[in-house]
Amino acid sequence: MPTAKEKSCIKTSNLELQKIDNVNNSNPNNKSFLNTKNIILITLGIILSIVFISLTFIFVLDIKWDALFVQIKNAFTGGRFAGLWLISLLLFLVCRYFFTYIVFTTRLKKIGIKVSFSQKLLYTLTIWFLQGVTPANFVTDPYTVFWLKTQGLPTHKASALVLSTVSIWQLVQIIVTLPSFVFICMEYSSLIESKGGIYTFWIMVVGLLFDFISLGFLILCMINKHIHMYVSMFFNKIKKILHLKYSTKEEIREKYLVKATLFNDLKVLIKDWKITLYLIFWFLIYEIYIYLLMFFSLKFIGYDYEMRLWNIFNCANVSITANKMLPIPGGELTIEAFLKLTISSVGGIEPKPTCHNPDTGSLINNGVLIWRTFSSYIPMIFGIFGFAILTVKQFLQIKNKNIFSKKI
Repeated sequence: MPTAKEKSCIKTSNLELQKIDNVNNSNPNNKSFLNTKNIILITLGIILSIVFISLTFIFVLDIKWDALFVQIKNAFTGGRFAGLWLISLLLFLVCRYFFTYIVFTTRLKKIGIKVSFSQKLLYTLTIWFLQGVTPANFVTDPYTVFWLKTQGLPTHKASALVLSTVSIWQLVQIIVTLPSFVFICMEYSSLIESKGGIYTFWIMVVGLLFDFISLGFLILCMINKHIHMYVSMFFNKIKKILHLKYSTKEEIREKYLVKATLFNDLKVLIKDWKITLYLIFWFLIYEIYIYLLMFFSLKFIGYDYEMRLWNIFNCANVSITANKMLPIPGGELTIEAFLKLTISSVGGIEPKPTCHNPDTGSLINNGVLIWRTFSSYIPMIFGIFGFAILTVKQFLQIKNKNIFSKKI
């Protein structure tokens, strides 16, 4: 039997452990983003990304590497402005870096939270990686909420920040996409002449409707707090079926109708017109730039071809829109197929009289590859380093916590 002194020591140790657990539970820095669910999703995404990238190169783009390198070489030796087009491609990486974190750090700065350069860099690189290996925002939005919590925001404020930002982003996408969709409708007869053109067109229609439905739902979330309660109840039923920890109906009503912290935070964020307009401006810049990037990619190697900027811009726009509703990691395979079909049908690319042995199909394939390289592949490669740092940091965090607990 333990002595009174030993009992006292055991009691004290248990109290200390409880204090540590309470601190760990209240401190978002000590909660791991890499839980079992996210690890499975990311691993599956990596595997599928490798598979889809391989299928893209084999069946969609059919890249002839020797011809591509010759085109790049000729662009610098025989073409004009090749350096300018290359700089435009490289500048997109810089633009995307600032764009990735600026939308959140701007609001953090306003409430007095400063984010270090290393934190901005780690967040940006990790998001680039997750965007490349997961579909839509299945993992990137939860990671952003996690990251905002590590910067000192409570969960409801971090969730409101992400939800309001996604709403503004969705609105800008619709504003930019509608004129391009009108253009595609006007070119409908040319598009459906291509093999698979009719299916591509209707996928674009569904993709645009998906954007409208998403925006409508997000607007409802901002004007009606009952929507928060119904969504929570829906997921709560799923948790109950899976025998996971769930809340009672009274607890959900208390959280979303009585306290309504998420709803109130959303109203405050949206009413901040200066920040809202600032974000709209940045989103417009990014949206326009990524679609122009397709034109820059084609002009870089297609100096001896006539091209219509407006046509290619619209093709890139609606192709990305059509791809949003498809649950494919990084939109790989389908986005290249849509781009190839729309540009070859209505892109307005014609060889100049001085062009020897014109091969418009090869030009489009190589242009799509260059666009994809700068818009996705290079950021994803850099993002691997950010994700690796995140993984190591959280592994060491958990390890140190276990060691400290054992000592006590």
